[in-house]
Amino acid sequence: MDFRTPCIAVGVALAISAAWAGPRPVLQLPSLENIPLLFVAPKALARADLDKPGPSTGNPVYVGRFLDSREDPSLVGVCVRDDTVRNVTTRDTVATWMRSVAVKLLRYYGVNVVDDSLTSAVSIGVTVNEAFVREKTEYSGSVNLTVALRKSDGAALFTKKLSAVATRRGGRKYYAPFYYECLSETMVTVLETLTEDADFVAAAGLSAARSEK
Repeated sequence: MDFRTPCIAVGVALAISAAWAGPRPVLQLPSLENIPLLFVAPKALARADLDKPGPSTGNPVYVGRFLDSREDPSLVGVCVRDDTVRNVTTRDTVATWMRSVAVKLLRYYGVNVVDDSLTSAVSIGVTVNEAFVREKTEYSGSVNLTVALRKSDGAALFTKKLSAVATRRGGRKYYAPFYYECLSETMVTVLETLTEDADFVAAAGLSAARSEK
C-alpha cells in the first residue's frame, strides 16, 4: 500500500489552512502608561529595614520640596525595541515620590531628618533635571539632581549637581518592575553620594551621626 499520496494530501491541506489563517498575531505588551511609582530596594539593601531609621545625633535636617524641571513631568522611561517606541509614564508626581524616597533613605543612613523646617539647622532643596530609564538591549536608568543646601537663616552652604546611573541586563521587555529597579537604584546612589559629601557631612554633623550599614 502506498501511503505517500495521503501524506501529501494532508501536507497540502495544512499549508492551505495556514495560508487562510494568515500571519500569527503579534503579542501585545501591556501598556505602561500612567503607572504608579514604586521604590524597589536594590540588592545591596534587599535585607535592610529601610523603615527603621539609623541612629541620628547630628544637626536637624529638613528636606524641602523637590522641583521638577523636566519637559514632561509624567515621562519616566521609553522602550525602543522591535522598531517600536513605547513610552513609560506615571500618574504620580515624580518630584513628590523622589522626596519621599530621599527622606526614607537619609533617615536610614542616620541623617537627623525633621518634619518641620522651623526646627532644622539645615535645609535641602532639590531640582530634578533628569529621571529616566531607557530600554533597548538593556535597561539603563539615569538621574540628575541639583541639590542646594542652606542654613536655617537662609545662608547658602552649597549648590551641587549629583547624578547616578543604573543598568539592568536581560529579562522581560517593557516590564514595570525593571523600570522601578533602575530608578530606585539611581536614587540610592545619589543619596549615598550626598551623605558622603564633605560639605554635607559637616553641615549635617554626620561624622558622629552616620553609622555603618
